[in-house]
Amino acid sequence: MSNKHFERARETGTPSGNRRLQQEVQQAALHCYAPSQLSAWRLNLEGTKILYGENTICLNTWDQHATDYFLRLRPETLAAIRNLHVFYSDTTWVRESPRKNSWDYAVYDYAYYDMLQTRWVQVCSTLQRAHRDSLTLTFESCAIDLNATQRMLGALSKIRVQHLRLSMGAYVRHSQGLTRTLHETVRQCTSSQPASTESPPDSSFPFERLPYELQMNVLSHTGLVITPHSLGMDRVDILWIRVEERPRPLIGGCCGTCNTSNFASCLCHSNYKETISTTCMCERLPDCLFRVSRNFGKMAHRTFYSLNQFYVTGELFEMLQHVENMPSRNLGLVKSFCVDLGIMPAEDCYEYIGKMNWVEELAVYDWNKPRNRKALKKLFKLLHKRGHSDLSIKITSRIQLMLILQHVVEPHDKPQLRIFCDWLARRKYPRVSVMARFSKNRGGFLRQDWDTLFLVSLIEGEETETDDGESWLDSRERLVRWYPYGAAWKDILVGAIYGPKVPLLNS
Repeated sequence: MSNKHFERARETGTPSGNRRLQQEVQQAALHCYAPSQLSAWRLNLEGTKILYGENTICLNTWDQHATDYFLRLRPETLAAIRNLHVFYSDTTWVRESPRKNSWDYAVYDYAYYDMLQTRWVQVCSTLQRAHRDSLTLTFESCAIDLNATQRMLGALSKIRVQHLRLSMGAYVRHSQGLTRTLHETVRQCTSSQPASTESPPDSSFPFERLPYELQMNVLSHTGLVITPHSLGMDRVDILWIRVEERPRPLIGGCCGTCNTSNFASCLCHSNYKETISTTCMCERLPDCLFRVSRNFGKMAHRTFYSLNQFYVTGELFEMLQHVENMPSRNLGLVKSFCVDLGIMPAEDCYEYIGKMNWVEELAVYDWNKPRNRKALKKLFKLLHKRGHSDLSIKITSRIQLMLILQHVVEPHDKPQLRIFCDWLARRKYPRVSVMARFSKNRGGFLRQDWDTLFLVSLIEGEETETDDGESWLDSRERLVRWYPYGAAWKDILVGAIYGPKVPLLNS
């Protein structure tokens, strides 16, 4: 944090309050936008309400540093918290058995529990003073002793919350006394409070009266815009997922790495036999924003179509039909359009596992077929006629960009791709870009030209490790993955070989 932000904060607010604010910002890792919050005292108050009110705050009671920081928060900051998740640690530790044939046994740590209980009572007292009944609290612990659990819940029962969720482990099912304590705690915590006599705060500035640019900026953070993280292509793969330190896929459900910013369906690696997750909830569009009011619906409509990148794939005549059926008022707002050519059907992926070079060659040959060029002419003409004046059209092939890296210097389709780009140049399409895959040249630099097109830095016969720590030979027979393997992908650049130098994904 630079000193100029702290100096500016002291000039625009009260000295004592900003000194306290400076200390909080230095200690809290959650203040991602601290410079803007420090620019003025009013902005800090609004930013703090959004930061603590719209996020779920997690508190680990066994972390003394986190608990001490939580207790030092300002009353206004504590009052802004709407969702709090508390993890209450276990009070036992495992002692190794002195005998080799005996099981290790758990030891109840009374000294640790007394210290933990003291901090927990302080947290409950702080929340009791700061909150009335607007808090949603989730309390998670593992109940192992009735007496200790009753003391734990006794401090919790002093807090008044709007919603309460208790997770106490399997011990609850075997203890009737603990079950009664839980019901009593829920009744006390969620009991209604008398009406407040305080005057309501001043009404905020109407959102409709904000400048147009500020409205679009605010709405872009509500989920209407699905954007990937702004990382360089040398650090992420084609799905905009980090190559390094990628978590191991989960056994079931969603792996958490799905991204639908550039592709029509959500791709998930949670199941080795499936590439599309049917239960993924990573990207949930807030449909309710379109139904708030007529004016707000128009703003949400404009934000959704102008700031997202739209993606079509399949047969060229099918894509042309989809674009023709798109309402003109919607298509006129779209500024980024991605056309995927040469994609292979999912049922054919397993058939061509050993024929990757032939599949890559097939893609660009399809582009150069006369009937496909005729469909492309109609598609480009339609997009230029009915689309936005700043519309960017990106032509790509998921096969070329995402198949496993081959142990070859240049594939056979490189001349065909050049013929296709020359055809586009003769047609003089101003806003069309052809996306391709580049690699480092022999000098070790990433260049976006024909000399580095499709080059592969893998050495023939090199045993490459996959991103999830599994070997190449064990994994290639399971599934044709939609991202390349190994550390060589970090040396890959995806960019435009023809047309404006636009990124593949909106950043």
